[in-house]
Amino acid sequence: MANAGDFQNAFPVPPEAWLADQLEDLKQGRFTAFMARREEILDMYTGDDLESSVKAYFRDPERPGGSLYPALEQAPLARQNLLDRFVRRLALVYKQRPDYPIGDAAWPEGYDLLRRWLFFKAAERKAALLGTALLHPLVRRGRLDWDFIWYYLPLFGDDPLTPEAVLYPLSTPSADVSGNARLRWAYWDAAQHYIMDNEGTIVEEPFGGREHPYGRLPFVSIHPRPQVNEYFAEGYGGPLADANVAINLALTEMRLGVRLNLLGQPWTSGLPVGDRIKLGLNNVPNLPEQGELHFAAPTANMQAAIEYIRAEYENAAQNLGVQVQWGSSADQPSADSLRVRAIELLERREDDVAVWLQADNEVYDLERAIWPHHLPGELPAHRRVNFAEVAFPKTGAEQRADLAWRFAHGLDNPAALLRREDPDGFADDAAARAFIRENLALTKELAPATLAESGEPAKP
Repeated sequence: MANAGDFQNAFPVPPEAWLADQLEDLKQGRFTAFMARREEILDMYTGDDLESSVKAYFRDPERPGGSLYPALEQAPLARQNLLDRFVRRLALVYKQRPDYPIGDAAWPEGYDLLRRWLFFKAAERKAALLGTALLHPLVRRGRLDWDFIWYYLPLFGDDPLTPEAVLYPLSTPSADVSGNARLRWAYWDAAQHYIMDNEGTIVEEPFGGREHPYGRLPFVSIHPRPQVNEYFAEGYGGPLADANVAINLALTEMRLGVRLNLLGQPWTSGLPVGDRIKLGLNNVPNLPEQGELHFAAPTANMQAAIEYIRAEYENAAQNLGVQVQWGSSADQPSADSLRVRAIELLERREDDVAVWLQADNEVYDLERAIWPHHLPGELPAHRRVNFAEVAFPKTGAEQRADLAWRFAHGLDNPAALLRREDPDGFADDAAARAFIRENLALTKELAPATLAESGEPAKP
């Protein structure tokens, strides 16, 4: 990462003067190793590459090119993905769509709250996985869009924890940037934006010049975990990836053990050295006199292996505050019981809400600065963020009692309940109230006939 030496009068030195040095640092420093580790974790999370981490432990150093041990041809490699499940459990702030009250104002045409929520939902998960990242609102193909940038080089002035400029590759096929000579880099600071090649030569000026109209750096740094001495804070993906690799290794070895236990390992005695015997359903071995054919099975302790896998899984889960329940249970725990079990996750969510509330507001401020330069109208000046609260499953009796109490004390109403249960079915509260009134009228009108059909007397 660059430091204050890369700035003159609070503006960065032109990239032609320092980009080559910066790229050399990327190739040789720990920054590249850090980003490579991020790429590995991201590949495991997306399921793009679950095999490499397992194959690395089964390579035979005596075989050409470090090929896998021949035994692995007998069973498939385990490719279980634990990261996705755990990250979904951790990312609870945008699990449900938040509400953004704007009073009497109206959103301009084209401001898509659904797409915005989906972006933040995915961004929260990837930030929990990887750690520090950038949220970048921008206009793309005539509409407001958002980018989550995890590979970038922050450039600092006097404050080592707040970047004054950002440099990032426009495509990142690999964390090893030295392998792509045609890679292009985007540069942003509070006043300028342009695109450069690997040599530091400016090849594009998207705003028709180096200056951009926003007057600020159009990025928001998100830190799911607190910064201490470094700008980049780690996410939770490292420990999860470590447990994921250990579990996939154990599962692969178990598969081999099961197969070898069932088939057995053939061995012979009394045969001349070099003689081969064909085995199979259609092959009957013809052994010479004194020749013997045997099958040996490995003494694998499968139960111990299962307990080890469970221990790895539970240890990773407990370190994150996630409770693991194996198998199924006939007991239906109450909502209060579930809340107590998830107390660590709820406390973590309280911290995350504060982080994402600030990030959401900062991104909106950027959206308001960007919108007028590209799109018609303007975004409301005042907007609040109302994140949905975490709800736990309740029994039917618990739900009815809770709703009756909330209705009686003015904390809820049938129209709001209907919109929660069917958020796409009603444009507003007025439509939900009209639906309820119509159904109540029909119920009152049809009740006598319905009772008569059932054989019950109608009430006067």
